[in-house]
Amino acid sequence: MKQKVILFEGPDRCGKTEISKELSRITGVPYFKNEAEKIHFRNMGGADFATSTKFIEPYFASYLVQTRASVIMDRCYPSEYAYSSVFSRNTDLELLRRVDEVYAQLDARIIICKRSSYIGMSDDQFDVIDEYAMRNIDDAYEYFAKHFTKCKVAFVNVDDENLRNEISQIRAQFPDIFE
Repeated sequence: MKQKVILFEGPDRCGKTEISKELSRITGVPYFKNEAEKIHFRNMGGADFATSTKFIEPYFASYLVQTRASVIMDRCYPSEYAYSSVFSRNTDLELLRRVDEVYAQLDARIIICKRSSYIGMSDDQFDVIDEYAMRNIDDAYEYFAKHFTKCKVAFVNVDDENLRNEISQIRAQFPDIFE
């Protein structure tokens, strides 16, 4: 079976988890989410993100290269790019570029979930993620897709919160994921 590496990204409250789990169910590609990300987010100003990025991202990319394992990831290095830019957090952009090159060589697909509007929205766990932060995070993902990554990117509009429609959007842009 051909290796499939699929990264789900996007601002909070865009349904990444539900969509990625449904795609996992349909394709049989295992779903993975680093549950420790929430702990690191609480220490946003500290070195946790920079340290985890420095070690975890190259480690996991190397694992995927060596094992040829398939995975659907609920957040990965593009989140570090977007969130560090919005929250002015230190990050190593050169490291992110090197990691991106590895994922491009793996033919990874990045699916960015987004909304037309974030008015009145906020994250239920982190009060710094309000509608303005979500809009800025959305913009950072747009910039990432157009100017940073070498991976193939698809945008999925989640305004209607219709899982069937969202999977259809993915199928239209990346039909090979379903093969």
